[in-house]
Amino acid sequence: MLGKRTGCWLYLAVLHPESSSPFYHYTSPKMRREAPESIQEVHSLMTTTMRALMHAHKQEKMTLAKEVSQLKVQLQQAREKGAELEGRTAAL
Repeated sequence: MLGKRTGCWLYLAVLHPESSSPFYHYTSPKMRREAPESIQEVHSLMTTTMRALMHAHKQEKMTLAKEVSQLKVQLQQAREKGAELEGRTAAL
């Protein structure tokens, strides 16, 4: 991996918004050797950050689902009103 080849300090964390698993992470050998205490701090911060992001993502999805549901009701009401008006027009 890049951290091993280059000898750099590397911490990488990834998580897909739809994932149900914890985030994946990689820490380069150099960073593990030279900053073991700091890695734990970084990892704890990433855990907190990823949890906050997942919570916000779920909230956004719930808000959007509610809006879609409301729009579907409005669409149905508009269709019913349109059918009623077409009926009135045909009767004239």
